Amino acid sequence: LHRLIRRQRQMCIRDRFNNGMTLWVRGAYNKKNLQRRSIRWVFGDETWQWPTGNMAEAEARTTAFGWLGKCVFISQGSEWEDDTHKKFLSTDQREWCYKCLHCGEYSPYRWENIEWDSSARYDETGEWDYEKINSSTALKCPHCGEYIADTDKNRYLLNQNGKYISQNPKASQQKVGFHWNSLCSMSWGALAEMYLRAKKSTDIGDISDLKNFYQKRLGVFWQDLT
Repeated sequence: LHRLIRRQRQMCIRDRFNNGMTLWVRGAYNKKNLQRRSIRWVFGDETWQWPTGNMAEAEARTTAFGWLGKCVFISQGSEWEDDTHKKFLSTDQREWCYKCLHCGEYSPYRWENIEWDSSARYDETGEWDYEKINSSTALKCPHCGEYIADTDKNRYLLNQNGKYISQNPKASQQKVGFHWNSLCSMSWGALAEMYLRAKKSTDIGDISDLKNFYQKRLGVFWQDLT
């Protein structure tokens, strides 16, 4: 099995299209796959799994093409100050923002603006009433303070007039970054339940569910506070 995994990491697929363009599909885990060739357009997926330094190796493939070379890196949230995090910080950090249905102001989808009925507990044990959580969760506009109900129709309306807004306008115009999270597409009540169940796991010392929630659902970079 170990040898099979090593072969898969070193696998290289090459294809040539009718217009003469060559496509290389290479495993990013092996640094040798990211060296030697000059490539005009480089696409890297799930960079949070890449070893340290391999993103820079992939980016260097476009050097010979100057301003014509382009790199597109895609990832979920990764670790604080790893290569993916540093690369995103170097961009203009465009955040997908919704237009409030009440005041018309634009705001990023932030987890701190999601609220639910804090009294939704069964008893003194502190167990949550997840049915009540799902039915009471809403998005609070940070500008006007009005609440937006957790419905697919409202999410459609919010995204219909949504747009990306740069959070780092002083960045180089050559480095563009886009970020969005599950709040723009998933039920906020379902996410609230997922979050509270993950928080409950931390009571027994298991932070894996909470870490996955922040990285995969919110798309943010995890910073271990311990």
